[in-house]
Amino acid sequence: MKQLSSVTMGLPKQWLTVIGARTSNGKSVLALNMAYDLAIQKKRVFFLSLEMTIPRLVERLFCMQHTIHNYDLKQGQFALNENLKNKWEEFSDFVQDLSFIASDMIGKDWKEVEEYLKKISPKPDAVFIDHIQEIRGLNQKVAIDDYLSNMRELCIRNDFALVICSQCNRLSYEDQKDVVRGPQLHHLKSTGDLEQKADIVLLLHWPYHYDKLKTRELLEINIAKNRDGETGYQKLRFRPQNFLLSDWEETP
Repeated sequence: MKQLSSVTMGLPKQWLTVIGARTSNGKSVLALNMAYDLAIQKKRVFFLSLEMTIPRLVERLFCMQHTIHNYDLKQGQFALNENLKNKWEEFSDFVQDLSFIASDMIGKDWKEVEEYLKKISPKPDAVFIDHIQEIRGLNQKVAIDDYLSNMRELCIRNDFALVICSQCNRLSYEDQKDVVRGPQLHHLKSTGDLEQKADIVLLLHWPYHYDKLKTRELLEINIAKNRDGETGYQKLRFRPQNFLLSDWEETP
């Protein structure tokens, strides 16, 4: 995803990047692709999955790495297909050398993250949180605002890039026109602090999800906020069967 990275200047340390999208529009896929790309570049990555289990996350990474159709795994082909077994062995060997730590047990409270960071050295280069609406708190807006403030401080103090996924609000009657152009900054769910505190905001829109006559592989990225950089729209090639994203011009 070189085109997107060139516009955002990658994921700068001590910056907060927000990935926003409505349900099933690719926010977890983009976060996981970014995290895995960083790990392959020998960066230290900490991925906190607050919704998806680790087995599901590993399954997605496997499909990404070897362009496996996820339907094959769901249909039990892994137990029958020797080629899949061989690819799994390759994948297992490959990820052993990556500094990619994933957890589905911590992260719903920012203090858990702080305690974990105190125990590890060297510190991560990037921390991903998917997604913020899953954190603990009776009043979600108050909880999210507090979580953001403290995680922002942690990323500056520990010198890592922070990437947080967020759901976007469902459309009101007045916002139906936004089905065409995708979510906007004011659609970020439960809080105004996401927009305010973020250095970069990427809003995702998968037109095919709403209209099956649209191109299935097109994922639109609205770079809605980009501190010290350009905003605007980018296209990514989305292969949902492999949980894989790439530059639009790249040959599938």
